[in-house]
Amino acid sequence: MCILRPNRRYRKKMIRGQHDVLYRMTLFLLLISVLGTYAHGSVTAAIVTKPLVFGEDVTFQCLFNGSESSSPPITSIMWIKEPDKVPIANRGINVSTNKTKYTPTLYKEGTMYMYILTLHNFNFTDLGTYICEFDFEDASITFAMEKMDKTLSFVYIPNQSDVVFNLTALEPTQLNIWIQKIYPQPKCTVYYKNEDITGTIKYAIELGLTVYSVNMEIVLNECSGSLTISCLIGTRHFTVSNYIQQCCKGNECSTTEIINAQDITLCSLLVAVIILVMLCLFLKCRKSSDGG
Repeated sequence: MCILRPNRRYRKKMIRGQHDVLYRMTLFLLLISVLGTYAHGSVTAAIVTKPLVFGEDVTFQCLFNGSESSSPPITSIMWIKEPDKVPIANRGINVSTNKTKYTPTLYKEGTMYMYILTLHNFNFTDLGTYICEFDFEDASITFAMEKMDKTLSFVYIPNQSDVVFNLTALEPTQLNIWIQKIYPQPKCTVYYKNEDITGTIKYAIELGLTVYSVNMEIVLNECSGSLTISCLIGTRHFTVSNYIQQCCKGNECSTTEIINAQDITLCSLLVAVIILVMLCLFLKCRKSSDGG
């Protein structure tokens, strides 16, 4: 009589997979105790990602113990977004109209379920209430701006387009810098020609409906130089660099412009490409004349 048994490698792989699921569920229970929960019945949901950074991914996790509900098998497992009850995921399938926004993942071990929803490239339109539903039991996650200073740790890192530079034609020249959107309240340092001038600038921070704006007024006594703004935003860093060219005599400025550091790099690259093409053409012409 021949008895077939799984080989040792397969058994190790199977055991490792079971341990991985149990580890995820144990970790999730610990996260719930630390991060806080939103529950109804035997379904529990939590926001795992901290901090919540605009433009990055955000992960929700939902836990359900089937042994606490009725004996019939679970037929409906979904993520739904309020207020219009828009279906996002059905089990492990993205059923929303935006196929690149959400990634649902469903784990099951015995009667225990872990349901994960990942939001990609998180932005303001993603805010709202999300419901994790197991048949007639559910748990909700309130993902709203009014919680920004309370239980949720949001971070908005400005884009280059969020920073506006403006030079005034006065002597000495005054530079106004406006960071339109940033969160939480930042701690910024300003360097001009590698010198820390933070203590010499007028600095104002205002809180709007959701995020902060920062206004800076800087007096420049020299003709030109590099300017760097470095801000600590929560635990993240934001840096923007510019090269300023301006020469003022009396109340008139002969040249007043701000050159973004990215533009300088692009121009340098373009010049290098042109030189390389001209060199190739020269060598090709020289080779042709030598061959003739």
